[in-house]
Amino acid sequence: VAGRGEQALDELIGMFVNTLVLRTQVDPAASFGALLSEVRADDLAAFGHADVPFERLVELLEPVRSTARHPLFQVMLTFQNLARSDLALPGLAVSAADFAVPLAKFDLQVELAERIGADGAPQGLTAAFVYATDLFDHATVADFADRWSRVLAAVVADPSVPVGDIDVLAPGERELVLREGDSPGIAVPEVTLADLICMQAQQRPDAIAVWAGGYSLTFADLLGRASALARALIANGAGPETLVAVAVPRTEELPVALLAVLLAGAGYLPIDSGYPAQRLEYVLADAKPTVLLTTSAERGLVPADLPVVLLDAQLGYSTAPLRPAERRAPLRPDHLAYVIYTSGSTGLPKGVGVSHRNVLEL
Repeated sequence: VAGRGEQALDELIGMFVNTLVLRTQVDPAASFGALLSEVRADDLAAFGHADVPFERLVELLEPVRSTARHPLFQVMLTFQNLARSDLALPGLAVSAADFAVPLAKFDLQVELAERIGADGAPQGLTAAFVYATDLFDHATVADFADRWSRVLAAVVADPSVPVGDIDVLAPGERELVLREGDSPGIAVPEVTLADLICMQAQQRPDAIAVWAGGYSLTFADLLGRASALARALIANGAGPETLVAVAVPRTEELPVALLAVLLAGAGYLPIDSGYPAQRLEYVLADAKPTVLLTTSAERGLVPADLPVVLLDAQLGYSTAPLRPAERRAPLRPDHLAYVIYTSGSTGLPKGVGVSHRNVLEL
């Protein structure tokens, strides 16, 4: 290669890369033995390119670089089966001193080594798992090892077993997933989220409900301010099965705003004024909220032509607990409590509606 120059090196690296095709789809009907033979052939072929400089490989592939991960792969499997070499010197006793370096070079490393007895007979394999502790904890990696052991035991017992028939679940897990995890859960009373918060406020009026730095609100304060704000929302059209766009910073005022929407019987639609205007315009046009609840500082940042209730304005409504009869319609557990929009990373954002019943079940 050195004699033919850089072009030959590039050709060699190209052949090497072609042997590293990642199989993301495996036919579950294929036997493990057939798959193993294919992987073994590719691995042996790759040894013909073992001298390619790693730095050169990274340079030509130009992977997306990140300080959070290795540029080409995150999991490494190594197999140590070289015979132990002995060093004998006249008049000296020589032995190897092994020590473990407490540092993971990759996200996860699995190191296999053959065990050979004193008579030279094989005595099985040992496996060591080395992992990045900022990504995995001990229990997770131990579970990896346990499941891998069960897979290996299955294919050793029957190499012709179809890949799709290898069970990676531990004893009892299948029952947990199929039956216990599919139970209906607890019985939820026929109340709303607003009902439960009001009950808490009546039982513990002087307890702290909201705390932000040096500022706090008791349950009585929270319910009083939210009740007055709810009356302003109702006067502007908010009620069951309507949405209120809430553009309020994450301060002690936000719980007041959200509770006010729930008390009015409407569902809240969180709006982050820091998002791009195009996204905000789409979400507001798609959700069609009835009212915008915001502050004087945020009002100019939300592109909406809606009735506006300002959280920091003097509204003049009563702070007495809101009575159900004051709502535009009865509030039921199956009415919307809030709507959250997805990130839109795979297309346009999509609104997900959550009812009071679902909130209480969670």
